[in-house]
Amino acid sequence: MPWNMLNINPVLATAIIAVVLVPLLAVFRQKRRFTSKEGHSLPPGPPASWFWGNVMPTANISSTFIDWAKEYGPVITPRQGSQIAIVIARVDAATEIMGKGGSALADHPSMVAANELLSGNKRITLIGTGERFRRLRKAIHSVLSDLGTLCPASP
Repeated sequence: MPWNMLNINPVLATAIIAVVLVPLLAVFRQKRRFTSKEGHSLPPGPPASWFWGNVMPTANISSTFIDWAKEYGPVITPRQGSQIAIVIARVDAATEIMGKGGSALADHPSMVAANELLSGNKRITLIGTGERFRRLRKAIHSVLSDLGTLCPASP
């Protein structure tokens, strides 16, 4: 739309748009900074720069995480670019989290190439939790327990 039809100076129109959009973008960015992609709130962590995120330590990593844990609490959220990591820096916090949400945390990322293509979906170490895992574990347990009774360990 030509600006001369509205009798508005283009510089003034640009300034008005900037005054409206900049605060909206700032609010959106601030909200996104403290939430995950799914919308869950994240634990506190060191402030990140807008482009690189946190500068991750290359030496004395454990002491850096200990310092961050003293400042931000036992669960920390450092960012590296667009990647978000959750660090549990205390044993008691890890024990509590594993105790409450153990079944949700029991699985690992699927490795399609290793599991399906190379092993034919028959390696128990590569299968995720589920019904197939339970059946394989039960079969392996029965075989191993029978071997234990046939070949008792010598002292």
